[in-house]
Amino acid sequence: MKLLKFNTLLFFLSTMFCDQVHSQCSELFFSEYIEGSSSNKAFEIYNPTNDTINLSDYVIYRNNNGAVSPSDSLFPMGNLAPNNVFVASNPGASITQLTTEADTFHTITFYNGDDAIWLKKISTQDTIDVIGKIGQDPGSGWPVGSGATNNNTLIRRISIQQGNTNWLIGSTEWDVYPIDMDDSLGNHSMYTCFHYDTLMTTSCDSSVSPDGNETWTSSGTYMDTIPTASASVKDTVFTVNLTILSSSSSSISETVCNSYTVPSGNETYTMSGIYMDTIPNIAGCDSIITINLTVNNSSTSTISETACNSYTVPSGNETYTLSGTYTDTIPNIAGCDSILTINLTIITVNTSVVVNDPMITSNAVGAQYKWLDCINNYAVIPGATNQNFTPSTNGDYAVEVTENNCTDTSACETISTVDISEYKLFSQLIIYPNPTEGHLLLDFSSEQQYLKLNLLSLSGQILQTKEIYHSNVVEMEIDQEDGVYLLEIVNGFDERAIIKIVKSPQ
Repeated sequence: MKLLKFNTLLFFLSTMFCDQVHSQCSELFFSEYIEGSSSNKAFEIYNPTNDTINLSDYVIYRNNNGAVSPSDSLFPMGNLAPNNVFVASNPGASITQLTTEADTFHTITFYNGDDAIWLKKISTQDTIDVIGKIGQDPGSGWPVGSGATNNNTLIRRISIQQGNTNWLIGSTEWDVYPIDMDDSLGNHSMYTCFHYDTLMTTSCDSSVSPDGNETWTSSGTYMDTIPTASASVKDTVFTVNLTILSSSSSSISETVCNSYTVPSGNETYTMSGIYMDTIPNIAGCDSIITINLTVNNSSTSTISETACNSYTVPSGNETYTLSGTYTDTIPNIAGCDSILTINLTIITVNTSVVVNDPMITSNAVGAQYKWLDCINNYAVIPGATNQNFTPSTNGDYAVEVTENNCTDTSACETISTVDISEYKLFSQLIIYPNPTEGHLLLDFSSEQQYLKLNLLSLSGQILQTKEIYHSNVVEMEIDQEDGVYLLEIVNGFDERAIIKIVKSPQ
């Protein structure tokens, strides 16, 4: 079964994990650590190998209070025989066992429970054992079993045969004893290397024992023995700390458009149905999912539209002002994409005009026209429905043009010369030249007792004023720039006439 293969893989991975730091019984490791009262502090290093080890190839460091760099170091000297220990004690220790068992007195023992101690091999530059976590300040001390690295004596368990640089695991390898307990300092006991091993195994649903004879389905600690072929070597006894995790199952219902890819990413389906998929659950085991799948489909269609000036597509996402072929996407009845192809015709109304004050002419030919009074809230001017329009009073005017069933309105244009009366009061008046370069002659044909001449801008501003008495011919110089002006003539009875004057180069 696939599950059994997975469990077997986990078993071998666990075995490799136990051996990943150093081979068992091949290197020195910390076997005892005393963090006692006052200066009663010491540690012990054990040689589990069958060879005498030269200590000059090793260094012990202390990192204080979470420091990442060493605060002190000890370079031990001499040789350490197999199954013997090297003890470093505090120079100020007062407990007899700490002073009599010491191989050296050194400041490396000036630690509290929150200072990391670590052992390094110089020739390989490998860190081979750690008490605490380098770079971390735990406060008073790191938790260890029922106690901590402060105010306790820690002794490496008899089953431990190598150092550990992973404090998360290393903190589980010690037995905890009361403060100042020192009667084991100077010697260490350990299971024979070739007879015992400890496995920490995690498996899904079940796990096969190392000898292959049993299948375990519950978490727990198990013992198993693998016989050896050699009569000179005893069987290997495994202590298996086993964690069994469970697979799981669930059902989901999914409704999608066109296709669906299962959570694992391994399959994609385009038809409705019931499907199965397997992904890891939170425990890392198989989670088997039953998928009730409904697949709906997208759709396409084509429409033809005619619009005045501009067109907004059904989704509202785009507005077009030119004829052409466009696409738009909206949901169909199933909630999937409906892709529309739009054949669009835009009709543009010609709203341009020509102003020949006081007449306005629409440039749209053969259309329908409504002339509007802009100042009077765009009121329709009765009867003004021709292409040309001459208002009866000055003001702002626009034209509403309808052609090809589309309607649009021009900009407002200003008319300012409607009220000019040129020969109503002075019927015999001759003005020349008009247009003029600036010199103007007014011939009234008969003597005028009093006249006042006002040159006005088109907005009504008085630019020049001249008064005459008892004259029938008047000369006037227009000092303004070239342009269109209004000449206001007022007699002694306050009667007036307004004449349009154009000044321009001849």
